[in-house]
Amino acid sequence: MKRTLMVFVATWATTFAALASASPIQIDCGSWYSQPAGNWNMIPDASRNGAVGNLIDDNGIITGVGYSGSGWLGATVNYSAWDRVEDWVSERAAEDYFWNNGSGTLTITLNGLSNSGTYQVELVSAHYLTWVQDVTIGGLYADADYIGSVGTDFSDDWSIADARTNGNWMIWTSVAAVGGEVTLEFTRGSGAAIAAALRISHIPPDPATIGLSSPVNATIVTGGTGILGA
Repeated sequence: MKRTLMVFVATWATTFAALASASPIQIDCGSWYSQPAGNWNMIPDASRNGAVGNLIDDNGIITGVGYSGSGWLGATVNYSAWDRVEDWVSERAAEDYFWNNGSGTLTITLNGLSNSGTYQVELVSAHYLTWVQDVTIGGLYADADYIGSVGTDFSDDWSIADARTNGNWMIWTSVAAVGGEVTLEFTRGSGAAIAAALRISHIPPDPATIGLSSPVNATIVTGGTGILGA
């Protein structure tokens, strides 16, 4: 019985530790600029409407997460689109971007995520031009931004010029990966819609929500008193 309990506790601890230590994945939309410092996934211009698999996390570890995109007309770089290193955002990652100045919906999908996972998604779309765009995930606008503005629906009529001036980006603080996927949908308001840099971070579950009644890969012993027996 003691051995079974030890196996259960060790398995639970290992599972939770793995979830809690999951590292963010950083994506540079476009390969016009040189590789950003650190562990970034640079999506080639030619793959903007294709698929790229086995993205690495910010520790350089290969993950099962993949990228796919649709609707992007082109990719380019503007060395004045972003003028700083801010938190996780590299200047090199933010200055090249995918774009479309036409109609229709553009998408970026991250797949291979946990079906039951919750994630924080951050998106950089910045430029000195006064373009405006809408971005949603699952029909929802971003519920926060980097500079801590007061309000809601931050990615509704997102001003990319203001984003550059303030060193700001959109944040969805809690997103469910439906079917193991998270899809960002872009709609141009004026000028062009752009996507420059993206980060997705797994939100570890609250330890209190991982109960003894639902062990993972544990052996349940019947008999005795209670779930763990005598």
